[in-house]
Amino acid sequence: MNTERSYFDLHTRGIGYVNRLRTVTPKKSNPFMACTIAALHGETRAPEYTYIDVRVYNDKACELLERCQEALENKQKVLIGFTVGDIYPESFTYEKGEKKGLTGCSIKGRLIRISMIKIDGHEVYRENAATRQSADTNASADAAARTESEAGADA
Repeated sequence: MNTERSYFDLHTRGIGYVNRLRTVTPKKSNPFMACTIAALHGETRAPEYTYIDVRVYNDKACELLERCQEALENKQKVLIGFTVGDIYPESFTYEKGEKKGLTGCSIKGRLIRISMIKIDGHEVYRENAATRQSADTNASADAAARTESEAGADA
């Protein structure tokens, strides 16, 4: 009898800006690191954002994000290449503001890998992976950096 468990993986890869990096301390479990990723998609000249609330499940990713904490506190832009696993929707009720009482939906997931980090457009980390997937993510990050610099020139 085979007792080994097997799983279907749902992985989402992309690039996005790190927001709300924090340590969450639940009442009945161990503290964990979490953040929101503003994932970029659409045209590079006018990107759109999808926000993904993630729990950081990888020790290397935790270490890399901890190194970005000071930059985030100084309001610098932290752009990462990421892999999020097992995304799912979660409904909630707005508790304040003009949407108070209305139902909203957020996307949740597990941050399982960081392939690249740029702080204010300067690359500070790139994973040494020789796979085609990493090259694709990094090409998207370069396009986002060009968009960022073009947006800065227009301001």
